[in-house]
Amino acid sequence: MSANAANSFHSQLSGFRWANSVQDDSAGSTNNNSSGNMFSRTWNSFSGYIPLRNEGQSAEEEAYFALSRWERFLGFIACCLGGMACFAIAFLFLPILAVKPRKFALAFTLGSILFMMGFAILHGPVNHLKHIISAERLPFSVAYFGSLGLTLFFAIGIRSTIGTLVAAIVQVVALLTYLAAYFPGGVTTLRFGGQMALEHQGAVNVVTYNHGAKYLLSGSSDRTIRLWNPILGKEIKSYKGHAHEVLALDISHDNARFASSGGDKMVLLWDVMSGQVLRRLQGHFGKINAVAFNNDGGILASAGFDAKVMLWDMRSQARDPLQTFKDATSSITSLTIPPDSVEVIAGSADGHVRAYDLRMGKVFEDCIGHPVLAVTTSPSNHRETMLVTSTDGKLRLFDRMNGKVLQTFSGHKVAQTRSKPAFNRGEGAVIAGDEDGNIWSWNVLDAKALNNGPAQVHKKAITSVVTNPNGREMVTCSLDGTIKIWSK
Repeated sequence: MSANAANSFHSQLSGFRWANSVQDDSAGSTNNNSSGNMFSRTWNSFSGYIPLRNEGQSAEEEAYFALSRWERFLGFIACCLGGMACFAIAFLFLPILAVKPRKFALAFTLGSILFMMGFAILHGPVNHLKHIISAERLPFSVAYFGSLGLTLFFAIGIRSTIGTLVAAIVQVVALLTYLAAYFPGGVTTLRFGGQMALEHQGAVNVVTYNHGAKYLLSGSSDRTIRLWNPILGKEIKSYKGHAHEVLALDISHDNARFASSGGDKMVLLWDVMSGQVLRRLQGHFGKINAVAFNNDGGILASAGFDAKVMLWDMRSQARDPLQTFKDATSSITSLTIPPDSVEVIAGSADGHVRAYDLRMGKVFEDCIGHPVLAVTTSPSNHRETMLVTSTDGKLRLFDRMNGKVLQTFSGHKVAQTRSKPAFNRGEGAVIAGDEDGNIWSWNVLDAKALNNGPAQVHKKAITSVVTNPNGREMVTCSLDGTIKIWSK
């Protein structure tokens, strides 16, 4: 960056608290500034752990959250087993239905009720009640409760064996339909073993936890952004406003807003609770691959296919960006802002990682040698280590203080898809997905693959791996349209 550009840049940002009140990250490394080839500080990821507000939940649901997923699953299984036992007893009375119709009706009805109770335990009684009376589930509710009433009528009222049998079959079909398509909006949740899958209607390009790891936010090629409760496996809210695929998400630190971008060349600023678009930021001339808030939410950075990094002032309603960086010569694929820092870090397809020091007005360039697909920093110390994924199929762990490669992880197929890797809890292992839908994990010390090599967990390329800070859960998303939650 030229002296004039640096002075102009520094002057424009001098009035911002963000650029003046944060401890100098460059302390202790001023001697390296002249070299221009040092891996500077990076952020913990453009979609870091930031809490979303949860003001809309009832006291009942809050108390319900005290049950673990395993406890709710056990309650669900117990009710289902009880329901199956009641069905078995009911059908034992079919040969003597004309003699003992009440016993058949009682056993069969109790079985149905137990099944419904199981789902209420699994998803919460309030959510369950709201769902079965919703407009899109009303046909099921009418068929189910209608068949239940007809079963009692035919069995006890007119004692019709054929009528009772038909009504019972309709009741069973209604229950099976409920099991196969419970969740609204075309979203299906599949639970088996330690895995749960959430679905979009298109490729899932980005997913992130909130700070407390209670919620997930995902963006998809179906042009929607969805807020999930991963414990319940339930979609909480859907945000619609993009004309093309959603490629990037980030949440402001005040917990009330998030930013999204994608193929429509526009950055949208959303209100989390209302789902309304607060601002539409236009200025890029291509797909916008990344967005990132600074720590206090006063600055939003965006970058994409036009090789530009734009900074937007969130405290004003200005339509033009505060500053635009044009140092990259090819698409910018990754953008991060470290917490408590004044740096913007951009990884580009031109094979460079650039660190913009917004207080000093300087840019540091580091040549990776291959187009950069994703950058992930150490959760415990983002100033020291970072992971860089590049198109040569290598995942490299860098020492950011001296720019040296500490470890190289290979074997996975990554050439075109932006696939974000992650550290496990304790940072003893690195986890990444590849373009074949495989999930890989390596030991940080010796770079050897763990768990006897990769396992295919998605049908198409994995676009992101995110680990829960509690160490007991991990999330993967893929171009196959699914988000999978893996729990121990």
